[in-house]
Amino acid sequence: MVGKLVVGANERSIQGAEIRFSSGVPFVMALFFWTAYRVFSTAMPPNVGGFLPSLFVGIAALMVLIVGIFKVRTLRSRMELVIGDAVSELEKMQEASRRH
Repeated sequence: MVGKLVVGANERSIQGAEIRFSSGVPFVMALFFWTAYRVFSTAMPPNVGGFLPSLFVGIAALMVLIVGIFKVRTLRSRMELVIGDAVSELEKMQEASRRH
């Protein structure tokens, strides 16, 4: 997750802020769960009355998805605080440069 400050046309004022999510997260998560499936499918003996590797990895993926949804709210609010701090710090720096 990254925060982006939108600068005005005169490049001296901040018009707004955007919070963006990394586009690589879905790819990395899919790669992680595919790797986990491959590991568990070779480690678990076939046709035993226990869990299937796909079911085991699917349950883990569902848990990560549910927790991830709740975690996004926390991360977004933290990013909003960081952006607010950055904007106020930039405003103080701009005021100090005007005084000198």
